[in-house]
Amino acid sequence: MDYEIKPPEELIETLNTVRADDLPDSQNWNQCLDILEQYECWRPLFKVVEKRMSIPSLRSSEDYIRLAKIQIKNLEDIHKATDYCTRLFSDLKVVYHDFRINMLPEMIDEEDYSSEGEILFSILKRLQTEEEKIECLERMCLIFEKKKYDEEKLNYSYEELLRTNPYNAKALRYFKAVYTQNQQWEKVIEVLRKLHSSAKHKNDGFRIAQEWATVLLFQLDNPQSCIKVLDEHCKDSPLDTSSLYYEAHYRKGDWHGCLKVLQIFFEKVDSDTNKAIVLLKIGELQELTEDIEQAIVSYQKSHELHPDYLESLENLIEINLQQRNWKEVVYWLEKMSSVVESNKLKERLDEAVVRIQDGLKSI
Repeated sequence: MDYEIKPPEELIETLNTVRADDLPDSQNWNQCLDILEQYECWRPLFKVVEKRMSIPSLRSSEDYIRLAKIQIKNLEDIHKATDYCTRLFSDLKVVYHDFRINMLPEMIDEEDYSSEGEILFSILKRLQTEEEKIECLERMCLIFEKKKYDEEKLNYSYEELLRTNPYNAKALRYFKAVYTQNQQWEKVIEVLRKLHSSAKHKNDGFRIAQEWATVLLFQLDNPQSCIKVLDEHCKDSPLDTSSLYYEAHYRKGDWHGCLKVLQIFFEKVDSDTNKAIVLLKIGELQELTEDIEQAIVSYQKSHELHPDYLESLENLIEINLQQRNWKEVVYWLEKMSSVVESNKLKERLDEAVVRIQDGLKSI
């Protein structure tokens, strides 16, 4: 039945006397409620709408939305508003996406993130599917992290998101940051493992695996596991992993492993200066592995590529001193004398050459 639109006093009297199942379901119903709302007749408005809501066949999402909106915007009672939202899901089985896009904007102002966060928090357990829960939780995470910071609810939202979807990238990245800040490195490794296994693109997998190996090496001091991760997950990576490999082998005291890394890396180096530096390192490792002849070759090549690079000359002089190869010592001292800029150092090198040559004459 339709009702004639009357002044609020008469309208209230009429609506109070009608039976619940005789309440209108036409446009007149909304017009009646608009009048009560206009005159802020809250108690009779809520009473008559609740009466109508008690009849399942007459329930309408518009009524729940109206009452929630009034609680938020007029009565400033977010908790009662959330009650109407949870009832909306329970009574009418609405779909979350429809609620979020079409219904929620009618209840709250565009940037009222505080109310939105409370409402989403309240309806979460009413959602029916995993997809709906993930969509809702991701929105909650955004609100509590970026719009209306609430650490307790933010942690809860991400924890629920991870329980609902154990490989959710947003949740995993959040906890990676939290665990890193708290230096909980074992938990960081767990997160990186999950991120790696769920990476959608190869390059993402390479990047995550390299981060995983880095944590193992530098935070957990586990070079063996670091090498294992690099071998298993970074072989075809476009990212440079040589420094990680080198440091891991170095920490193990595996000089042959370090040598292998540098010899591969040498092929990728373009400038003569950088090649000279790498050859110097290769020579030092060859000394550690007691391959002195190859060390001499590496130092000589390093010197040829960068004649002003004194470290290579110093190492050549040291090796020949240990071998008491005086002619070679003289030769490399003269080479060094020709490239040093300090006159004082040049004089000392020349004096050393003269002393050795004098010694050789007396033999």
